[in-house]
Amino acid sequence: MATITFDTHKFIRKLTDAGMPTEQAEPATKGNIQNLEHRIDTLEYRLTIKLGAFIMLATGILIAVIRL
Repeated sequence: MATITFDTHKFIRKLTDAGMPTEQAEPATKGNIQNLEHRIDTLEYRLTIKLGAFIMLATGILIAVIRL
């Protein structure tokens, strides 16, 4: 999986500048990061499945064309 850099300190600072208490901003940031990681993993899995299906389809078409 690819690595994505996320500046948590900057994000927490943004939240606190917007009026959120630090005690609340830190857990919210961790929760958001975990949610994003889960979504990225899910998308990566779906793309892998779609790529495999595409390769199978392309192979089938190639075999059908060669047999003509």
